[in-house]
Amino acid sequence: MLIDIIGIVSVFLILFLVFTNSSLSKIILVLFASSIALFIARLTLTQQSTLDAFFNSFGLLSILAFILVTIHFLKKRLVTNKNR
Repeated sequence: MLIDIIGIVSVFLILFLVFTNSSLSKIILVLFASSIALFIARLTLTQQSTLDAFFNSFGLLSILAFILVTIHFLKKRLVTNKNR
C-alpha cells in the first residue's frame, strides 16, 4: 500500500513539474528521491533482499538519468571555476 502511494505521488509530482516547465534536474531529483523512498519501503515492509529491493526501486533509466545530471553539474562547475 505504501509503495503504491509513493509511486502515485511521485508520478503526479513529476507530471506537475513537466507541465510547469521545470528544469530537467528538478524532475530527475524527484525521480531519484522517490526511488530512494521506494527502496527503503521495500527493504523494511516487504522484507526483500537488498539487491532485489535496489533493482525494483531504481530502474535503469533513473540510474542513467542520475549519472547524466551529475556529469552535467560537474561540467557546469568546472566551467564556472575556469571563468574566475
